[in-house]
Amino acid sequence: MNQEAEEFRKITMKVLTMQLNSITIMDLVAYGGAALGIILAINQYAGGHVSLFGCLLIILLSADFFLPMRLLGSFFHIAMNGMAASDKIFRLLDLPENPIQEGQNFARLFDPVLQFAFSYTPDREILHGIDLSFGQGSFTAIVGESGCGKSTIAGVLMGRNRNYTGSLTIGGIELAEIQEENLMKNVTYIGRNSYLFKGTVRDNLLMAKPQATDEELWDVLK
Repeated sequence: MNQEAEEFRKITMKVLTMQLNSITIMDLVAYGGAALGIILAINQYAGGHVSLFGCLLIILLSADFFLPMRLLGSFFHIAMNGMAASDKIFRLLDLPENPIQEGQNFARLFDPVLQFAFSYTPDREILHGIDLSFGQGSFTAIVGESGCGKSTIAGVLMGRNRNYTGSLTIGGIELAEIQEENLMKNVTYIGRNSYLFKGTVRDNLLMAKPQATDEELWDVLK
């Protein structure tokens, strides 16, 4: 994790250095051009080629003519961020869809039993020797320092992280044999980041259960 954090720091510093260099160059062009315009205006006024009014007008226009370049630079950085975000969106859209599984159904989540190991890549095991069980109606908290695998366990239980080895059963049914639609209806994952989509709070709540009554919505909000 320390190595990945150091790599992220280096990439971030490279981006900041590039932005600082571009801003510096634009400032030099903007203020240098304005200064050059002021010098030329004063020289022309001293030589009697322009009036005092003309000299002042050139000085004022020199500053206004070059300063919008800074605004152009800020738009450039915004465009670069937008392009990076669009690349991530297109990579997400290009991901293959999971085939519809003809698995088993279970009426409700009860007695999950986890005995598994997990790794994102074959050469590095993230979780090893996980052995957990949750009784029906129980309340269990998994605590630990950042990066110890709490969210990864939740992702495995949700069916998001499929690269696990071992056994993970819910109600005696292996996770791989449970229909994804049925799993989504019975297991809820609330991440550390919450989002409100376009529309009212009611519209957002109805995404989970379109047929929910007003009483059910108020119970959820409480």
